Amino acid sequence: LVHTHVGDKRKFHLCVSVAGAFLLLNSFKGRDYAGSIVVDNAEFPFLRPTATGKSVINCSMVLRLSKSELRGIEVLGSASRALMQRIFAEAEGSEVLTDEDRNDIIAGLGDWL
Repeated sequence: LVHTHVGDKRKFHLCVSVAGAFLLLNSFKGRDYAGSIVVDNAEFPFLRPTATGKSVINCSMVLRLSKSELRGIEVLGSASRALMQRIFAEAEGSEVLTDEDRNDIIAGLGDWL
């Protein structure tokens, strides 16, 4: 898990490929959408707990960072193997991912699983 700054907000991203593919992590606001995985705060104990006790991983779009953007990124921690398996399964059956995004997630996580 890494963080970036989007405007004045600190955003967290979960790396799903050593090629620089990431999924966005947000605070859970009480409603999830197609292509999202809701997880308890305990999944990322190195982050400040959210008000709802949960976070959501957006598995409907992959953010790609270039090698230059990856330089100096602060790694905050890692996801459990069980969570990586959930993301892999979500990507395999996703109806909201593009083929390119699906392939990047499956190939990237396949390297670690």
